[in-house]
Amino acid sequence: ADLIEAGYPARAEGLLHKVLLSKPGDKDALNNLALALKNLSRPEEALTQLREALKTDPDYFPTLVNITDLLLTLNRPEEALTYAQKSVEIDGENALAHRQLGMSLIRVRNFPAALISFENSLSLQPGIFACHAAASEAALASGNLEAATNHLSEASKLRPNFLPAQVNLVHLLIRQGQLDEADRRLKDLFDRLGDHPEVVKAYDALLRARSSGGGNR
Repeated sequence: ADLIEAGYPARAEGLLHKVLLSKPGDKDALNNLALALKNLSRPEEALTQLREALKTDPDYFPTLVNITDLLLTLNRPEEALTYAQKSVEIDGENALAHRQLGMSLIRVRNFPAALISFENSLSLQPGIFACHAAASEAALASGNLEAATNHLSEASKLRPNFLPAQVNLVHLLIRQGQLDEADRRLKDLFDRLGDHPEVVKAYDALLRARSSGGGNR
């Protein structure tokens, strides 16, 4: 694992094959080998190793997390969902398990359930930008504009220089008629970024909302 983190997955692969020759079916070695293979852009081979690890211990939490992540990478969310649900059953207090479940659910377009999973994850591990951003996406797709705004607002606080989150928040505020708040945020963006095209586009949307008489003034 240290070699993989240091950027030497090929060397790690060779060493792990030797480990498995002396310890066939070792679940940790199989998981590490899968990680090395994934880093070498060989995801199907990585998946084979993780399936072998599951034969050794079908309830081993690291294997379930790794196979969920890999299946999502391979765009196989229905399969990922099965393992993500099992991860949550095994360790319901693990934020990553709930986050992976949310990502699986959002990919199969079960947006209300995805939102619940993301919020469960955030209750266990607050302040994760990617989780707030995904929760906002799930909420928006569910038609829950208030939750979408709240999560995107938190994401914006965590990454104030990430423009897509800032601009999308402005558009959400406009949709809900919160024009003064949208205007305040746009002024801050103009001060920091000048006439960035996305900021200008959001400002035009605000002007249209004001001219149509929507929201506060």
